Amino acid sequence: MLALALLALACAPGNGGSAASRQVVRVGWAGSPDSLNPGVGILAEAYVIFGLVYDSLYQLELDNSFSLGLAESAEPSPDGLTWTFSLREGATFHDGSTVTAGDVRFSLEMYRDHAELPFAHSYTSEFDAIEAPDDRTVVLHLKHAIPNIESQLVFLFVVPERLWREHRDRPAEFENREMVGSGPFRLVDWRPNEYLRLAAHRAHPLTPPKVDEVVFVTYGSLDALAQAVKTGEVDCIIGTHRLLAN
Repeated sequence: MLALALLALACAPGNGGSAASRQVVRVGWAGSPDSLNPGVGILAEAYVIFGLVYDSLYQLELDNSFSLGLAESAEPSPDGLTWTFSLREGATFHDGSTVTAGDVRFSLEMYRDHAELPFAHSYTSEFDAIEAPDDRTVVLHLKHAIPNIESQLVFLFVVPERLWREHRDRPAEFENREMVGSGPFRLVDWRPNEYLRLAAHRAHPLTPPKVDEVVFVTYGSLDALAQAVKTGEVDCIIGTHRLLAN
């Protein structure tokens, strides 16, 4: 996952740690997520958080290649019209419930069926039927064979069906303030345009975090960001393009 890899490479717990026994990375940035709903968010800041809190079948690497994420294996049919995914064993949501093929099917169908989910819906234009023959197998049928299936699935984040089912008809209206995912971090607290706090999800089967918390702090100017790094208020900064553009 790109967001986690960037944090691992660019940040080291420093003065932001609240205690010697806890590893806390504090990240300064110029923005804030526009939504916690992975079907609605548009800003880059939102996608950084989605990538840390949620899993998808594939993940994007630093060299822009793709690797398997929630999927342990992916097998296409000879004609390329059907893909069979086996889910990674041990994947759980942050509330302790198991991630199942039913959750993946529900998520992909939701994105496919709702054009009001702007970016997510656009990735599903070639999706036909989606099946979950058992708890760990997802079968995706395509209208036409496509060579870049990974790029169509990497940002389709898997949500727990039991928490989203009641919002099936109007998913874009769901604020999703609890933000229960299965990614390496879970949401603790969010104050828009102030800060967002994530805590480690140690049970993540693929990339268990090396730190206890990540806190994203919003600053309104480049000077404020630079000063925060100098004083040790944050360990690194990202997303300065927004301030430079202004």
